[in-house]
Amino acid sequence: MRARWFSLLFASLLMLSCIGLSTAAASEPNITAAICDVYNIFNSLVPIGAGLAIFAAAVVYAIGQMLGAEVRARATVWAHALFFGGIFGIIIAKVIPWLLNVMTGEDVSTAC
Repeated sequence: MRARWFSLLFASLLMLSCIGLSTAAASEPNITAAICDVYNIFNSLVPIGAGLAIFAAAVVYAIGQMLGAEVRARATVWAHALFFGGIFGIIIAKVIPWLLNVMTGEDVSTAC
């Protein structure tokens, strides 16, 4: 079950980065602009999605505690998956700027 969430998160992040790169490549053939677009996407969307996932985990867990034992167990598993997905989203949002800095050799946060 966790592998499904991780693969879904990875596929979503890959899709977002491809969209950012393709829109930047279509408008102007400058790799710096494409890297800035990827940086801005990860800085703006991923932390919001991670926060929403953590909030949804809290809601699912709370609702699950009010229901029967079987549903409570399922809700706990869903809440854990959402919570850890949000945590990994935050980690990814912090690692991507560092990775872009290593790839480009310059500070991406000041260049964008």
